[in-house]
Amino acid sequence: MKNHLLFLFILSALALPDALLAYNLKQIANNNNLSNSSITCFSQDEKGLMMIGTCDGLNMYDSRDVTTYQSKDDTSFLLGNLIDKIVYTGNNNYWIQTYYGLNKYNTQTNTVEHYHEFRKLFFIEKYNHTIFIIQESNRIFYYHEKSDSFKKLSLSGVIFSDIIRLFTDQENTLWIVTNKGDHFCYQVFQNKETGEISLSLKKNQEKSQKPLAYCFYDDGFMYSVTKEYDLYRCDLASNTETFIYNLKDEIQARGKITSIIHYHDDYFIGFQMDGLILLEKQAATGSYKVKNTNINSGIFCLSKDRFQDIVWIGTDGQGVYIYSDTSYSMRSILLSNLTGRMERPVRAIFLDDNQTLWIGTKGDGILQLYDYNFDKGIIHYDFNILTSKNSSLQSNAIYCFEKSRKNGLWIGTEEGLCYYSYRDRKVKRINIAVDGVKFKYIHDIYETNDSEIWIASVGMGIVKAKVEEIKGDPVLKNIQWYRINDNDFESNYFFSIYSENDSVFWFSNRGYGPFRYNKRTDNLEPVNVNNQSTNQTIHDVFAIEKDKQGTYLFGTGYGLVEYTPDENYTVFNSQNGFLNNSIHAILKMTDTVFLLSTNRGLIVFNTERNVFQTFEQSDGLKVVEFSDGAAFKDNTNDILFFGGINGILAIRKEEKDIQSYRVHFKLSLKTITFVNEL
Repeated sequence: MKNHLLFLFILSALALPDALLAYNLKQIANNNNLSNSSITCFSQDEKGLMMIGTCDGLNMYDSRDVTTYQSKDDTSFLLGNLIDKIVYTGNNNYWIQTYYGLNKYNTQTNTVEHYHEFRKLFFIEKYNHTIFIIQESNRIFYYHEKSDSFKKLSLSGVIFSDIIRLFTDQENTLWIVTNKGDHFCYQVFQNKETGEISLSLKKNQEKSQKPLAYCFYDDGFMYSVTKEYDLYRCDLASNTETFIYNLKDEIQARGKITSIIHYHDDYFIGFQMDGLILLEKQAATGSYKVKNTNINSGIFCLSKDRFQDIVWIGTDGQGVYIYSDTSYSMRSILLSNLTGRMERPVRAIFLDDNQTLWIGTKGDGILQLYDYNFDKGIIHYDFNILTSKNSSLQSNAIYCFEKSRKNGLWIGTEEGLCYYSYRDRKVKRINIAVDGVKFKYIHDIYETNDSEIWIASVGMGIVKAKVEEIKGDPVLKNIQWYRINDNDFESNYFFSIYSENDSVFWFSNRGYGPFRYNKRTDNLEPVNVNNQSTNQTIHDVFAIEKDKQGTYLFGTGYGLVEYTPDENYTVFNSQNGFLNNSIHAILKMTDTVFLLSTNRGLIVFNTERNVFQTFEQSDGLKVVEFSDGAAFKDNTNDILFFGGINGILAIRKEEKDIQSYRVHFKLSLKTITFVNEL
C-alpha cells in the first residue's frame, strides 16, 4: 500500500519558556500513512531508504512516500507484527526481529526468509554483512551466508540476564556490556574465503565500581548511565571517559530511558513513558542544561540520519518526528498569484537598493516588484511588467541581472545585452559585435571594481570588455572574445561566472566542465572534474562556489562535485540521498553552508561535515522545480532567492529563538498550506 504524502505546514508556538526553540520539527502522525503510530525502531540503507518498525507492521519511507509492507503470498509474511529491531546488512537485506521469530527481508526480490530458532527476547547486532545474536548465556550465534545458516560460538562468564547492550565498534570489536558494569570485548576475525568467524577475548574488565542502568553506542562512543543516574561518554578509541550530567531528577520524574544519542554538542534522551529532552551544552561554561521538547508521548527510539543532518524520533502513539538544528523561513511567490500575464519559468532574480525585486522570465519579460519585504503579503505589492513591446528589451527571454557601478543594472537576454538606467528610468540596448557577429544568448554577467565586465553566453563563449561612460550611458570598449574547441557553437555553452576576486574567474560549461581564466596567458583553461566517471552529465556544470577551506563546489547534471585544493573529487547525488542529480544553482549562506537548487526542491549542504537537509513539496514548498542559474543573494538582509518554473522561493535563516515548525501529514487534505507563505 503506497500513500503519497501531502501535509499541512504549521508554525506552532510552544508554551513552556524553556521549550526547545532552536530546532525544526516535522511529524508523520496519520495512521493512513503508517501502519501504526507507535514506532519501535529505524534502519536506513546506503540509498537513504528508511525502514520504520511499528507495533503493527513494517513501513518504508523514501522521503516522499510511505509504503506499508504487505506479504505477496503465503511464504513472504513476517513472523510477527510487532517489530522489535531492524538491522540492515547491505545487498538489500534487512533482518527484522519480532517476538515470534527472526526474518530476513530482501527489498529487491521482495522475499522473506524465516528463522524460527530465534524467538522472544534476544540481542541482535550487525557486523559487516552478517549479524550476531545472543539469546542465552555463554553462547553467541552468527549468520554464515554461504551455508545460509547460523553457527554457534562459545563464550565464558556472559550471563544473558545481565546483558544491557551488544554492539560492534569501528575497530571490529564486539562489545557485550552488562548491568554490573562489565565490558566483554572480543576481536572479530572472519575468514574471507569461508566466511567463518572466530572471536578472541580482547579485554575482560574487572567488575566496575559503577553498575549500569543503561548503555548505548553511537559512532565510536559509548554512552552509559550508572545506577547513580550519572551519564558518561566513553571514547572507545582512546578509552577515555567523560562525565556529562546527573539525570536523577529526570529519570525519577520520567521513568525508563530508551535511547540516547549525541547530536552536535547536545544530547537527545528519550523516555519510554514521558517524552524527549535535550541536554544542551552551554557555550559559556561547558555544562549542560535540560531543555524540554513539545513531544508529549513516550519515546521508543532515536536515530541519526545517515546522510542528512537530522534526528529521527519514534514515539508511542504520535508517529515519527524529525528534528534538525537550523531554522529557515521559506516563502514562495507564485507568478500566477501576482498576474495572469506571466507564466513562463523564472530565470533571473535581483533585488536592488530601492528594494525593487526584479524577476526575469524566459519569454514573458521582467516583473518589477516594488518595495519588496520578506514579511509582506502579495496583496500589498505594486508591480510593473517590462517587455520588448513596452521597453527596449532585446528579448522577452531574460537570463541574468548584474548591478553596474554606473548607476544601472545589466540585463542579459536571448538576443543580447541591455542596461536599465536608474537616472532615466528606462531600458537601453547595448549592442556587442565581435568580428562582425552579434553577441547573444547571455546567461551571466560580472562587473569588476575596475570597470571591467565579463559576459557568458550559451553558444558564443565568453566576452571581456572595458566599461566606459559617455553622457551617462555605459559603452563597452576593448572587447575580447574567448571560445573553445575551434569556436564550435555547442562546445561554448557557458552558463555562469564565479569570481574569487577581480583577477581569478571561473566559468561553468555544459559538456566540458569548469574553466578557469589564466590571467598570465589570457586564456580559458579546463579543469577536469572527473575523467573516470562513466556518466557524462558530470561535465555539465551549471554553477560554481567555494567554501572557507578552499574547496570548490561544482553544480553538475550528475550532482554536487567537491573539488579540494589537493585536486581530490567527491560526488554527492541521489545515491547519497539528494532529491535530484541536477544542481541548477548554488548560493552561499555561510562559509560552510550552501543552498543547492534542483528539479525537486532545495538542499542545504554543509561542506564542513558533508551533511545536508532537503526541502521539497512535502515540506510545504510551492516552488520546487528550479531553473538554471536563477539565484540571487541579498547580502544586506541575508535573503536568498531561487527561481523556478512557476515563481520564486525566498529563504531567510532565523536566529536561535525561532519557534519550532511542526508538520502533520494528512491524506485528506486537498491542498497544501504553507503558513506565512506568499
